[in-house]
Amino acid sequence: MGAIDYISFVAVVLLLAALVSRLRARRSAQVNPMLALREDSPIRRQESGGVFMKMRIPVFLSLAACLAPLALAQTIANPITSTVKSVMAKSEQNMIASAQAMPADRYGYKPTPPQITFRHLIKHATMANYFFCSKLTGAAMPAAASGVMQGTPSKSVLIARLEASYAYCRSRFANETDTGLGDPIHLFGPQPVSRGGAMIIMTNDWTDHYAIAAYYLRLNGILPPTARGHR
Repeated sequence: MGAIDYISFVAVVLLLAALVSRLRARRSAQVNPMLALREDSPIRRQESGGVFMKMRIPVFLSLAACLAPLALAQTIANPITSTVKSVMAKSEQNMIASAQAMPADRYGYKPTPPQITFRHLIKHATMANYFFCSKLTGAAMPAAASGVMQGTPSKSVLIARLEASYAYCRSRFANETDTGLGDPIHLFGPQPVSRGGAMIIMTNDWTDHYAIAAYYLRLNGILPPTARGHR
């Protein structure tokens, strides 16, 4: 709720409370007409408070006018791409920490034969970063993506490549805005998707990659990065 909405809500609540109080006082006077003649009667209190109520409304209107620029100043520019950049930073932090946490001799681990190894997961996450961040920003696939899925590189090499892929995404998204979110782009197959939709697919992919990494770490008796300090 913005500042203006909150002030309006409070003002309406106060006005309704004053109206209910006044109606109750009049009802009491109707039940007992002599009550209105007493100095401490609800009717007399309402009458004496009338000036205060008249002053309260312009005070709230003035306060709303003063806080209007503040509410406008809190508006986030480019909310979609700003959120994508925020999710990207968290994904980078969690995935690199996961890659570092898994022992080198467990990079070939997979829970069941049909599943991918942890090494393949890191290679896949690296390649996905290059794929999405080049597609979404209209760039060609960088040379660094070549050979990412090949061979069985060491843990240190895989982490370095993963870090490089996130650095590439950060550089490509540095100046991206929400302009053209509805523009069509091709990700998989001939059917196009909107640029905004592709961003959602990318952030979902980041979440999926970390979920798998966290699962693999736990199966090896290692706490995932986001679970540390919460035991």
